Amino acid sequence: LAPATADQLESRSQQAPPASQIVKRLLEKPLIQRLCGLGMHWFCLSYGFYGFYVWGPTYLELRGFHREKSYTTLFISYAFQIPGKLVASYLVDKVGRRPLLILFSIGCCLSICSISYSSGQMMTTLHTYVLYFNTAALWSLTYAFTPEAFPTFCRTTTMGICSMLGRVAGILVSAVGGALIAQSAGAAMVSYAIAYGVCGTVVFILGIDMTGVPLGEVNQSVEMDELRLTSSDGLCQKDKE
Repeated sequence: LAPATADQLESRSQQAPPASQIVKRLLEKPLIQRLCGLGMHWFCLSYGFYGFYVWGPTYLELRGFHREKSYTTLFISYAFQIPGKLVASYLVDKVGRRPLLILFSIGCCLSICSISYSSGQMMTTLHTYVLYFNTAALWSLTYAFTPEAFPTFCRTTTMGICSMLGRVAGILVSAVGGALIAQSAGAAMVSYAIAYGVCGTVVFILGIDMTGVPLGEVNQSVEMDELRLTSSDGLCQKDKE
């Protein structure tokens, strides 16, 4: 394709809706539902991921690992992110975004629980590798899933909001995770497991999967959801009468 000319770029910028209109549309159903749901997904994903990323060495030391071995275990576990991303990239268009997001969210939750209940260092190390495999796949799918859930006029705005919430969670867990692990290492791990569980639950409730759907047809998906919500509200109002 030929690159856009200066006149074409200027024409597109003039056609872009003003910020007030974007905000107004975002506050309407179903966009606000999608934004709240995916914002929660990003927040919980960052909370669970950065919680163990920051406080993982401390947790492993509490489980009897030497300091050098705890950092070595986590360093090697980063290599398991590569196959995680490759598997997600291969399956994303074959299986679908939504089922894979739910699957890998469950995988992260179970991995955290397995690390907590592992009886020996070998099993703890193995489950740590599995955790990083799942988190890498989950992040890759989240980056593919989020922009597809919104129409063109607000896609970058919503992506920025979700990313911002993820950063807030990463900052928050740096303090909260430390406070929890000082009281109880198990409590910190439970909070990470719950966060991953919420990730999968939110995606399941939203019921969105744009696999194989061109981005230009996302607007039609939003309009269909609006019609469905409007009709359901009308039926509820009639029932009340």
